[in-house]
Amino acid sequence: MELRHDVVEFLKYQMCVDTEDLCLAITSPSVKTHTGEICLYIAALFDALSCEHAEKEIENIFRNYKHLHTNKAVYCMLDTLRYAFDGIAYGGLHQLFTRQENQAWYPKITLVRELEPNDIHTLDEIVTIYRGCSTKEHELKSYGQSWSTSKSVAHDFAFTFYQGQPWFDASNRVVLKAQIPKNSIFYSKQSVEYEVAVNISDLISIEVCS
Repeated sequence: MELRHDVVEFLKYQMCVDTEDLCLAITSPSVKTHTGEICLYIAALFDALSCEHAEKEIENIFRNYKHLHTNKAVYCMLDTLRYAFDGIAYGGLHQLFTRQENQAWYPKITLVRELEPNDIHTLDEIVTIYRGCSTKEHELKSYGQSWSTSKSVAHDFAFTFYQGQPWFDASNRVVLKAQIPKNSIFYSKQSVEYEVAVNISDLISIEVCS
């Protein structure tokens, strides 16, 4: 079973979700016996967005799929999708992007337009940015969009925040440094994590920090 066309269009253009990555996730070995039901679940969450009390309806839909909650992988996926759609219902794309959870699976969101509100206007014309990631990401040059103007924050993402995850291996983590033109930044919040979301095709002078 495939996702409805109108659902795919909304995911792609309104939620900025990488639908190819999503389809790979919902057909992965750990959940593939329930792919059809997951597709129906996603469609139901989409339909709920047009309800007067969308957030409440989304929660009800999640509960209606309680029979799938005994499968840990499926439960985690359903719960994460609930969280994502709840975010879009509550605060639109801004909420969806800025409140995404990255310690477990989450729909891959790729911004293609400026996300408001932001503080991009406070940045220099060329911005030095940092990212904590896996060495594999750097080797494959398959960079994520979220970087930081703070080297120490990037270091925490590389070596601290994910220490409790089963996949974490400090020897395979790295802090990258790059530059990006201000007009290639889709989002900025220069507090807490000093995050910038960038057009990765415009990254300049990417190198590993010493």
